[in-house]
Amino acid sequence: TDSDDSSRSSMSTPDEEDEPDDATQRLGNTNWCQCSCCVRMETVAECVCCRDYPAAVRKQQGRQSCVTSHPDFEALCLNPGVLQLALLNMRHYGERNMGATSNERFRFAAYRQCALWLWRRLGQKNRRPLPSCMVKAIRGHFASDTYSGFRYPSL
Repeated sequence: TDSDDSSRSSMSTPDEEDEPDDATQRLGNTNWCQCSCCVRMETVAECVCCRDYPAAVRKQQGRQSCVTSHPDFEALCLNPGVLQLALLNMRHYGERNMGATSNERFRFAAYRQCALWLWRRLGQKNRRPLPSCMVKAIRGHFASDTYSGFRYPSL
């Protein structure tokens, strides 16, 4: 269930779920993509497909080949009105460093919305790379000249 996935995610380490077994062979190509929507990513940790995460596969319910085709993805993660509300909520709870431009802020909110939609609350300083297909869709909607990519939290 999603609640089982949520509780398990707060205890996972980067090696347990974030990087597939063949991680080093994923860099520089998209042979690892099973949904046909992923792009090459800058780091091994980011080379992950939505089909690699059980939570994303459950969202698809056999209807789509990619989680980005799910109607809730667009509604929750790409809709500027929803993202603006998410930003207001994050600011209310003390989040301050959300980006300098509107597209940076929307990407920040969209990434958080995706994680919340897939895994519920992961917990403070507990992060997972989003599937490449989701990152591609978000960057396509809220483009920039530079991207920072996924970073594990500093301890």
